[in-house]
Amino acid sequence: MQNVLLENLHGVCQETKAEVKPREPTVVRAITIFDLCGSTELKLDSGPTLGTRIALTHNLLCRKIVEIFGGRIVKELGDGVLCDFEDPLKACLSALNIKKACTSELHISTKAALTVGAIELIRIDGIPGILGAPVDRCAHIPSEIAHTSCENSLTPSLHFINLKPTSPEEPQLAPKPPPPKTFHSFPSIK
Repeated sequence: MQNVLLENLHGVCQETKAEVKPREPTVVRAITIFDLCGSTELKLDSGPTLGTRIALTHNLLCRKIVEIFGGRIVKELGDGVLCDFEDPLKACLSALNIKKACTSELHISTKAALTVGAIELIRIDGIPGILGAPVDRCAHIPSEIAHTSCENSLTPSLHFINLKPTSPEEPQLAPKPPPPKTFHSFPSIK
């Protein structure tokens, strides 16, 4: 059997380590992810052409609204987008407008997740990106809330994650996961 490993695997690893630049300064940003609900099932049920067209429409709508509110699309994820905003309020307004447009105009549902924190603005092979705990947390929220967000595809909801436990006096609008994270679900937008 022929060797399947690169002859110069060690050299490739060393070259990769050398290309990683020292940490960039961190900035505080609001990170959002918008994820089209049920896109896999849609592609299986309706065919890949229609499913892909709906995913592209979703992503383009997100891009337009995010840019109107001063945000930036960092990455498209097939049926979703990762965004960053300098202003958390504008991130929230963008999310509310995207949720409303998806449900009332496009008749689709999207999960929206938002975190705020220090991130690192990076560039890999000339392509801008972001790294940091807020990005990681935001990426996990849609899977955590999948069971509550997409049961009724026309009921918009927006989910936020706080880094501190909720006080006993604060009303609970969604099931409370174990500390230190608490999820709040905001009811339908009319």
